[in-house]
Amino acid sequence: MLIPVPPPLSILENLALTWEEKDQLPVLVLRAICRLAEEQPENEEQGFTSLEIVEKVGQIRGNSWHFSETESRKISTNWKRLRVIQEKKRTGIIQDIAAKGFDTFPHVDKVNKGGGSGHETRYSIIWRRFDEEPDIDQILTRSAINTDSLPEDWIQYVCEDVEGISKYLTKGWRIQLIITMALLAIIFVLYYGGFALTLMFDRENTSQILQLLSGGIILAALVWAFFGHLLTLQSKRIVPLPSIFQSLDNNHLIELKTSDDKEKQSKLVRYSGECPICNGRVIAKSGGLTFFGRIVGKCENAPVEHIFSFDHVTRRGKPLR
Repeated sequence: MLIPVPPPLSILENLALTWEEKDQLPVLVLRAICRLAEEQPENEEQGFTSLEIVEKVGQIRGNSWHFSETESRKISTNWKRLRVIQEKKRTGIIQDIAAKGFDTFPHVDKVNKGGGSGHETRYSIIWRRFDEEPDIDQILTRSAINTDSLPEDWIQYVCEDVEGISKYLTKGWRIQLIITMALLAIIFVLYYGGFALTLMFDRENTSQILQLLSGGIILAALVWAFFGHLLTLQSKRIVPLPSIFQSLDNNHLIELKTSDDKEKQSKLVRYSGECPICNGRVIAKSGGLTFFGRIVGKCENAPVEHIFSFDHVTRRGKPLR
């Protein structure tokens, strides 16, 4: 049963400590606002100034935040990035807090947007109820809201990240890789196209024909190895992101989600949970050759032994070893 009171802000800060962005300045700003709201609940409604947040970030980091910018400039510079991260993590925050029995979740926002002389921008925690969120039915599944019935050796996953695929692929080294692959594909088509036309007038050259066929087979095999599983997205609803586009963590998945208007959208997601054996972080990723064709949860502390099944609908998993 959901508890009709706000959860302690330490839940959000502890959750932020599991994010890969935990040491980035925008997340440190979020943690600082949580700390200030916990330490000074009487000031939560009016919010906290940029100076207070910058000083608290320095306390969290263990060293002061040294930049040539003013305090307000430091916060405003990282505010846009924090909004992007917060939106990306929103689903996971709701799922994690709902699993603990609460029905509201904290959202960092501006409570005084300034804009005039003597009106300084302030930031604080805004409490939002689950039933006021338009997509709450898609975020929470009934079987996964309460973990009381979860067996002790099972795992509860949360959808840690949700973001658009195109945005992810069109930044940094990935867009350069896509451009390189496109150029190589054009070169391949031109080369083999010309080669094939030449052989049309020289059909007796068996060795070159075999060379052409073997080259095409090898290329097709490589393309299938990297991208073939994407063809199963429609039937499986969730598949790993091709490894060639993965970061070193290798845990991004592509999930086919249905929006409120029943439109299907492909989203880039990451699922994680707490290992019931060692309390380590479990990441949902490709099962490799051992669990071929499946997505499984592997514990970061013992990825060979602490392995769990993964159901993206119920967000639960049972031990496989």
